[in-house]
Amino acid sequence: MSRIIKPMLCDLRDTSWNQRDWIWETKYDGVRAIVNTGTGNIQSRSGKDKTANFPEIRPETLKPAILDGEIVSYANGISDFNSIQHRATSSDLEFRQAKYPAEYEVFDIIELDGQDVTRLPLIQRKELLEAILVPSNTVHLAGHTDDGVAAFALAVARSMEGIVGKNLNHPYMQNARGWVKVKRSQIGQFKVVGYTAGTGWRSTTFGALVLADMGHDDYVFIGEVGTGFNDKAIQHLMSLMTHSTPECQFSVNPYSSGNQPTWIENGPIVKVKYLEFTNDNKLRFPVFTGIKTEA
Repeated sequence: MSRIIKPMLCDLRDTSWNQRDWIWETKYDGVRAIVNTGTGNIQSRSGKDKTANFPEIRPETLKPAILDGEIVSYANGISDFNSIQHRATSSDLEFRQAKYPAEYEVFDIIELDGQDVTRLPLIQRKELLEAILVPSNTVHLAGHTDDGVAAFALAVARSMEGIVGKNLNHPYMQNARGWVKVKRSQIGQFKVVGYTAGTGWRSTTFGALVLADMGHDDYVFIGEVGTGFNDKAIQHLMSLMTHSTPECQFSVNPYSSGNQPTWIENGPIVKVKYLEFTNDNKLRFPVFTGIKTEA
């Protein structure tokens, strides 16, 4: 690819809705990929050349085109980010390709037969894409619907990451957040092992709860939760966090020496709503929803 193309991006929304001239697509949990069907070149979102990583991804079009889509690896019919991550290197490619086969879900077109089509509205770009793309076992035309509520309900039911909404009248804007993504929330139960100092009206209680993943032999730090509390929950939590200890509850202290929380033993288990885990294993957008009670 002679030039680096910065793909169009999404803003995050927490609810889905239906409105005129909008369509909704699956939010694939894979690797964003710009593909030049004339040269076979595959470019990542950051502009890196990923052609060698995915030899099975060779889209065919009736005329040379530059496509936008997501390279995914499916597990039980759902795109699985952990699987596609194993294709991040071209070493042991034959083994990786066999164990983690990749497919390309195409949802937009940037250039057709040497002509820039980004100024066309999405509805026209979709028509061009459908007319020139030759689907195969590894290359698919991504589907869409105008019913965002139903699309999001299906994503939740199938434990998919979420959906993406796009305005049919909008052009393709490189490196701009003109689309919206709606991600399903998850609920987890985590151990409270400490709390940070509160400020303002919470100066006598706590600022945030320090959370640990309980699915390990040793506590694993997964971040803090500082929102979602009412007065009653705060007072209840304070009554359950009375066994303080000077010892950090993690094998490696995630806090700097001058910014220590109050560590506690025998802390409560709390329920937290969150969108996902980040790449460094922290909760993204956590919100406290309750305290686990004994059965």
